[in-house]
Amino acid sequence: MSASEPELLNDSSRLFRLLQNAQVIGSIKSQDKLRTQHQEFTLDKYTFFTPISRLMNNESRYKNFDAVADVIRQLKTHFHALDDAVQEQKEQRALILDHLGYILTGLDVLTQTYNDDPRAVAKIQTTKKLVQTGMVETILLKNYTSKGPDCTPSPSDESLESSATRGGASTSSTSSKADVLPHP
Repeated sequence: MSASEPELLNDSSRLFRLLQNAQVIGSIKSQDKLRTQHQEFTLDKYTFFTPISRLMNNESRYKNFDAVADVIRQLKTHFHALDDAVQEQKEQRALILDHLGYILTGLDVLTQTYNDDPRAVAKIQTTKKLVQTGMVETILLKNYTSKGPDCTPSPSDESLESSATRGGASTSSTSSKADVLPHP
């Protein structure tokens, strides 16, 4: 085993955990509470005891938003470190884009859950922009360099730009949220 193999394993398991956390965020339903205290995120259905449990476990919506933002930053860092010329890494990049789309879906649900808290909604909107910043440019630049500078956007480019704004990598303009989120 070479010295770089443990690093690759470590990166692979870290990426798996990040993707898993992104899926948890994407599967949140209205009034669910996200738990981010441990490395693997979980969801709690709201009960009478949920606020007490969250208080005792030092969980809060703002700490959770920070944890979600950290997952986004780590996914984007991993995304930009991958080489699009290597097929396996290209597939990982597409997977990361899809999972950033899951996070956007979950953040939309959290906006509904916390619609009575303007500070929380502002924090969620800022977190959504964190997903979108740099990702649209990455996808559009890839299309630009692969087609040449004199190309005009095709209809599929426009749907890709729309998808990139949501965080997903799909070029289909007919995809729905049901297509984006896997059923557990």
